[in-house]
Amino acid sequence: MTPDTAVDALRRNRAQASTAKQQAVLAALDRLCAAGHEVNISTVARAAGVSRQFLYTHEALRQAVAKATPAGSKEQHDEDAGAHMSRGLRADRRILTAKVERQAAAITDLKEQVATLEHQRQRWLGTQLNADASIDPEAHSELRITNERLTAQNASLTAQVTELRRINTILEADLAASRQAHAEDVANLLPDTAATVTTMASRR
Repeated sequence: MTPDTAVDALRRNRAQASTAKQQAVLAALDRLCAAGHEVNISTVARAAGVSRQFLYTHEALRQAVAKATPAGSKEQHDEDAGAHMSRGLRADRRILTAKVERQAAAITDLKEQVATLEHQRQRWLGTQLNADASIDPEAHSELRITNERLTAQNASLTAQVTELRRINTILEADLAASRQAHAEDVANLLPDTAATVTTMASRR
């Protein structure tokens, strides 16, 4: 697999996963409405098997849930929003923090693989060049092929490290967006506690 292919595959997988989650959210919303169940961010996220943070970071999904929320249910949800705010933030933060830690571990592992391959390549080159003053064309060809293979693997792993760092940055941005979205929602629902909630979100 070439470096470009590896990076493109990571991007495609992430885009496909996001699309599948959005479709799952819309399907869950339809099911809840059809069954007459309570509709809010928490119930839709649970029914779709996604995190609340995923809904908060997709404006179209948030609006769809808001439009489907009955007036009476919205009033009850408003009363519970303040109580669930802190717990929701902590849960979302734990999920995203775990993802960031896994990505960081993967980056470290790939960097170690890159270093190992580079060391093997250098050692192989040194062994072959010092083995005999006269260069055998067949041995030289094998050396060149091995060198190209190790170089390609090195480049592929380096590209994967770069992509994982990019995804790591996105996850950290998603975490910040989730905190802000929670704070804004509660500020809109419970104006009297807006300052307190904003302070709580900024400290986390």
